[in-house]
Order: sequence, then structure tokens, then C-alpha cells
Amino acid sequence: MEEIQPRFEFRVWGEHVDAAGALLRRSADALGAPLHSAETYVVALNRSDVNAKIRGGLVDIKVLHTIAEGCEQWFPWTKAEFPLAAALIEAWLPRLGVSSVIPERSAYDFAQFIDEVVRAEPALHAVGVGKVRQRFEVGGCLAETAQVTAEGLELRALAIESTDLDALVEARRRLGLDGMPNLNYPAALKEALGLALDDVR
Repeated sequence: MEEIQPRFEFRVWGEHVDAAGALLRRSADALGAPLHSAETYVVALNRSDVNAKIRGGLVDIKVLHTIAEGCEQWFPWTKAEFPLAAALIEAWLPRLGVSSVIPERSAYDFAQFIDEVVRAEPALHAVGVGKVRQRFEVGGCLAETAQVTAEGLELRALAIESTDLDALVEARRRLGLDGMPNLNYPAALKEALGLALDDVR
């Protein structure tokens, strides 16, 4: 079995996207048509090292392995389809910074998981996200621009990803993004939506 290589990621938002996105569209090869998706992020309000999202009926959880050259290296931790077994959810919750929720069902469909597990825990917040993503290849790296809708807010992002840190750093330089802040999706959603542990949901 091929060993999974964790990817380095660098992502900017808002005004930092404009010039880099224009340069990317002029100088890089687009990879297919824009991708449309509806996703749900399970944002852990008291953790910064976990990225959990649900897309296409699949829960995908990544954990932060290291930060180098301003880039975050994320490792795929687990993936699972609905319905989710209670034992699986119990194993996930500590990773999400939660220890107080005890599943009452033997298995959960999507709605039950969001309503009875995520919304029952103040340290978690479910954020519905719509994305329109255009992918590119730049310097051997995968790059993408994204129009993002989250709880009524319109956001825009640009990301570069690679298992090769040096290649990513060079692609970042080519796009004029050196020194720009790197914000992953959970961090950006928390910032944009003003999420905190005392939020009323």
C-alpha cells in the first residue's frame, strides 16, 4: 500500500487573493472546469490543529503535523461515511477538544450527527459552506481560487498545496504571496464569523 504523504498548504483570503489570483489565471494552466460543492465544517472552537469537514456524505478529518516556512503540513487522520457508528464518534471527540458528549444512538446519519452531537457541544460549531473552486497547476504544485459562502458571508480564498515544501515556497514567491498571512479554513471561518466558546447557537 502506498504511504500517504502529508501535504503542505498555504492559503490567503480577501484582498490578498486579488493580485495573486489574476497572476495565477494569466500564467498557470487551469485544471478542468470550476468545481461546485456544498460542505459542512465542524469547527473546534478550542483547537487550532484539527480540520474536520463533511462533503458528499464523507467526514474528512485532518490534523496539523508541523509548520515550516509559514506553511502548514496537514496529515489525513480519518475518513468515514454516514451513518457513523457511536464508537467512531467517541474516538473522534477528544481530537476535536470534546470529552463531555456520550452518543446515545448506536449510529448517526448526517442530520442526527449535526443536531445531536455537534450542536449539543458548546466547543463545536457546524458551518455550512458553499464553494466554487478553480484549480491550477503552478510550479508542480496544486493551486486553487475559491469563492466561498459561509452563513451569509461571501469570502474568497487562494491556496497552494504540495508534498514538496520547497516547490510550494517557490510557487508562493512567484504569486507574490511571501509574507502574507496563512489561514486554514477553520481559522478563517472562526475569524470571519466571530466564533468563540460563549457563542449562542
